[in-house]
Amino acid sequence: MTVVVLVNALCALLTAVFGIVGLVRPLLLASGEHLTRGLTYYAYAYGVRAVPLGIATIVTLATGNVAAILPLLITSGLVQAADSALGIRRRVAGMAISAGVTAAIHLGSAWWLLIR
Repeated sequence: MTVVVLVNALCALLTAVFGIVGLVRPLLLASGEHLTRGLTYYAYAYGVRAVPLGIATIVTLATGNVAAILPLLITSGLVQAADSALGIRRRVAGMAISAGVTAAIHLGSAWWLLIR
């Protein structure tokens, strides 16, 4: 269980950090784009979702309460899967891959918790 908690906490931390980056420096989330209102809106929307969800995931993982961890991992995994789909659609490889890997970790961990 310790490995599951640590890996998921690291993913949640990275998600929150990228959310903060999006809020502070939106262009760092975009590859080769110019700063537009749309990009700024996207970065802010990502940040205001990613930061609290990442923090909530870390705090919940720290409690060790599987009943609370499970729905949060599923939620975080689905959100990351949606981010990965957006990355694929916009052809942003880093977003597609990193969010896809994070989704697989969160959802795989939730599945593992369910079957153990």
